[in-house]
Amino acid sequence: MGFFWEGLPPFLLSWSATQLAAPVIAVETGTFSGDTAQLLAESFGKCITIERSAQFAQAARLRFINESRVTVLEGSSRDQLPMAIPPRDVSSFFG
Repeated sequence: MGFFWEGLPPFLLSWSATQLAAPVIAVETGTFSGDTAQLLAESFGKCITIERSAQFAQAARLRFINESRVTVLEGSSRDQLPMAIPPRDVSSFFG
């Protein structure tokens, strides 16, 4: 039968947080409502999320207007990913 998680498995986040040296920036593609971006920010301290839909990106910007740990980039992942990749001296998690 197996296991099914909607989104990222919780054990993966907790294990990854112990394996990555601080600071860590999580990068997410496909923001939708922003729940996973919030979870990644809470788990790693910062999340950069990329959303192609202008409507969803705007909703996420409004949701995170007072949340400095989440940055919302609008556009395709192909175009925005180079701007989301953390510097070499920062650990990263891609979800």
